[in-house]
Amino acid sequence: MTPSSDRTLQTMAEANCKLVAQYGKGTLYSFGQLSILSVQGNSYEMGLQHGRLLRESVRKGVVRYFGNLSETDTRLRSLPRWKRILVSIYLKLFVYSKIYRDVPKSYFDELKGIADGSGMSRVETIRASFLSEVGQLLGPAVIKRRAVAADLSTGGCTGIVVRKRATEDGILIHGKNTDYEGIGIWNRFPTVIFCKPDVGYSYVKVTSAGLLKGNLSMNEHGLTIAGHFIFSLKSRTSGTCFTILENEIMRKARNLEEAIAILRNGSRTGAFSFMISDSKSDRAVAIDCNSDRIGIRGDGEDVTVLTNICKSGFELENDDILLRFRMGRNPRARQYRAEELVDRWRADGINLARVAEILGDRFDPCTGAERAVGNVIAQISTVTSAMFRPQLRELWVAIGPAPVSTNAFIGLDLNPLFETGSAPKINGSISPRNDLSLPIGMGLRLYGYAAQMYLRGSKIRARLALEAAIRKDSNEPAYARILGSLFLKIGDLSNAKRWLLASLKLRQGINERMEVHLLLGIVADMEGNREQARQQYRKVFSNREVSSLEWDEINPFLISKAEKYYHTPFIRSNLTDFEVSFNFTSGLE
Repeated sequence: MTPSSDRTLQTMAEANCKLVAQYGKGTLYSFGQLSILSVQGNSYEMGLQHGRLLRESVRKGVVRYFGNLSETDTRLRSLPRWKRILVSIYLKLFVYSKIYRDVPKSYFDELKGIADGSGMSRVETIRASFLSEVGQLLGPAVIKRRAVAADLSTGGCTGIVVRKRATEDGILIHGKNTDYEGIGIWNRFPTVIFCKPDVGYSYVKVTSAGLLKGNLSMNEHGLTIAGHFIFSLKSRTSGTCFTILENEIMRKARNLEEAIAILRNGSRTGAFSFMISDSKSDRAVAIDCNSDRIGIRGDGEDVTVLTNICKSGFELENDDILLRFRMGRNPRARQYRAEELVDRWRADGINLARVAEILGDRFDPCTGAERAVGNVIAQISTVTSAMFRPQLRELWVAIGPAPVSTNAFIGLDLNPLFETGSAPKINGSISPRNDLSLPIGMGLRLYGYAAQMYLRGSKIRARLALEAAIRKDSNEPAYARILGSLFLKIGDLSNAKRWLLASLKLRQGINERMEVHLLLGIVADMEGNREQARQQYRKVFSNREVSSLEWDEINPFLISKAEKYYHTPFIRSNLTDFEVSFNFTSGLE
């Protein structure tokens, strides 16, 4: 990525945010697809302004999808209705009710205001803002039961803070990708919200319409925060949850010490990491948290990188499911690659364009090649990407289809919002990766469309889009593997085998290749060729390949599945629980 040309900068600097509407003390501005919302007052009033001014975006956005999982989640939607009802009852009684126990009333009031203003269900609106907590609590239970059909990649993120000698001009930069559910829904309604509560500090958060959570936030004291999803064995409903804590820190902390105190002084629900920077003291830390302890790293370092694994001490790392069970090539690859790029550019000084380039990077360390889909930083699930320069009160937000970080970043001067409540100024843009017209870019867009169609229940459109993606980018093995899985799901064994074999001819990681052998074993079992099936399964659990990357190894759950089907054939009724995932992990990690 490179900074935009002087001509583009001048054109954008002359552009203004458009005043769209006002309601009470709330004001809505827009710049292209980006909504910039200013809300103030008590909690219910801020929520009501949010709901009224973003009514259509809330109604068409992620709230309905996140707030009604038993009906909208692809893994649950195929279940018989009576099973979906049981799932809904279970979530209500044993998950949501426990998450809500320690949520302050003011946040419920704000969410009720969003619901009332937008005309959405209060129940759905409240549930939608706590999707991360549901994953944090259910993930460990799923792992411990070895229920590997569950997709545990929800909530991946890549964050980076560079400061002092590592930067080009000494100005701190905090950047973050949010990798999340809701491809094609979340990023349709990118939203920046300026909150001025009656009680607490003012702050700005980057999010999607209808949600309480902020993917990357900054308060009036120059404190920034970004949350990252963690899977931990010590994840319980025992206190304040992730979504509330990030808002509490923004409203109550003036500096890094006060932010850390908020995390230390109360019990916590779930497991997560926060990247927090303090522009006044020019410090930044990564804080890993589970329900038992917190660990801090990065204080005093010029660069801190954070993905979705704990790196702040033995106890936390030992409780980290992805580390303990030798899983999670994806977050470990993203950590490895981001640190590699930082080391490459540190000597010359890292600027906004370089941070944007890291967030938009698509090099897969496991294959040693740039890919559209793989163990890469810019993923199809990257629905938000933003950068703060808090010392200047400057925000850069990427706008467009996922991976959002491969689109242009728009610069916003937030000083007018903080000082007078008026519209932010447009600072310019940072140009995107110029590969949309290249095979890798065209294939990726079609792959994203396929993911959206599958999410909406249209297997035919998903299949056609995947086939089109392969025609554009025939070198991406994930397209062929997922297409083969899709044919397997619908029982078309001939085409399933065709595309799975095609994927084996392409360059890919060890774990990817072993997953294809598992799937080919399933196809053979369903064809009635038991001996051929066992040969494929044996290739998985007897594999002795060693990667040059110590963490690039075969998922033990993949091995477990191969061993299971080696002894007990996969039969047609098993297809009910067979999941096709478009987030690269295919449900196995």
